[in-house]
Amino acid sequence: MKKLLFITFVFLLLHLSVSAADPKIEVSFAKGEAGDKVLITVSVSNNPGIAAFLFDIDFDETKLTPVSITNGNALTVGSFNYSIAQGVKVMWHNTLNITDNGELFSIEFEITENTPNGEVPIILTYRSDDICNHFLENVDFTITGGIVEVVSSPQPDTGGNKPPNNSNNVTQEEVKGDEDNNLKEIVIEMIIDNPLVRINGENIVLDQPATILNGRTMLPIRFIAENLGAKVDWIEETQTVVITDETATIIIQIDNSVAQVNGKNIDLDQSATLLNGRTMLPIRFIAENLGAEVEWDEKMQTVKIVAFHYACNAIN
Repeated sequence: MKKLLFITFVFLLLHLSVSAADPKIEVSFAKGEAGDKVLITVSVSNNPGIAAFLFDIDFDETKLTPVSITNGNALTVGSFNYSIAQGVKVMWHNTLNITDNGELFSIEFEITENTPNGEVPIILTYRSDDICNHFLENVDFTITGGIVEVVSSPQPDTGGNKPPNNSNNVTQEEVKGDEDNNLKEIVIEMIIDNPLVRINGENIVLDQPATILNGRTMLPIRFIAENLGAKVDWIEETQTVVITDETATIIIQIDNSVAQVNGKNIDLDQSATLLNGRTMLPIRFIAENLGAEVEWDEKMQTVKIVAFHYACNAIN
C-alpha cells in the first residue's frame, strides 16, 4: 500500500536575482538489505535564497518506514518543525532568507523485512504555497535523485547508507511527546447527526452537527476552519465567508457552486448553505484545502480529520 508522506517545500525569493546556474534540489541514493536502516538526504545547490520550505514526499510504505528526521548543515538558523507520528511532516522558516548550499534535511528509513531486491523511488514534489506570512515567488529549479536500492548481500559503505551519529536525530516516539515541537497535531472525530465531537480527546457539543446533504458530508465552516488554525470572516452584505491561514485564502459564497482558493476558481459539487443559522460546506473540501487529511467510515458513519498546525510565531 502506497502512502503519501507529505513533506512540502516552499522557496521564497526575497530579492530576485539572475543566476548563471539554475537552483537544484538533490535527493540522495542509498543502498541496503531488508531490515537495514538507510539515510536519504535532501540538499540544495545554486541556492537563490530560501526563507521557508515545505515538501511532499511519496514512497512505498510497504517497503520503507521513516525512523528519524534531522535538520541539515544549511539550516543554521530559523525554526525547524517536524513529525513522523502521522506521516512525515517537515517545515522550516526564518525571518531572513539564507543562501547557503548544502543539506536541508535528512530522513532515516528502515527497509521492511522480506522486501525483494530492487529500487524503491523517493519522489519529491515541490508545492508552491505561501507559509507563515511569507509572500513567495516561484523559483525554477530541478529535482533529481531519490532511490533506495534493496540488495540481498552487504555492499561497501559509500557514506550514503548509514546515518551519522548526530544527537539531533529525533525518533518517532520522541517527536510525538516533544512539547517544544512547533508542529501541533489536531485530530477531530465526529459521527453524522451527532452533536458530540472529539478534538484531541476532548468532547465538544455542536449546536449544528455534521449532516449529509445530497450525498455530501456537511459541517459548520467556522467550527472546522478555526479548529484547523484558520481565521474565519463573515461578510453579511454578500453572504460570503473568507477563510485564511498560513498557506491558503478560501472565499465561499452561500448558494454559489464556485469557490476561490488562492485566487483560483474551484467548482463545488455541493455549494455552501445555511442550516439553523450556520454556514455548512462539504467537509472534505474545506479540510483538504487547509492541509488536513479526511477519513470516512461508511459503515459507522464517522469522519476523522487529522492535521498539523505550524506555529509560525516561534522563529528562533
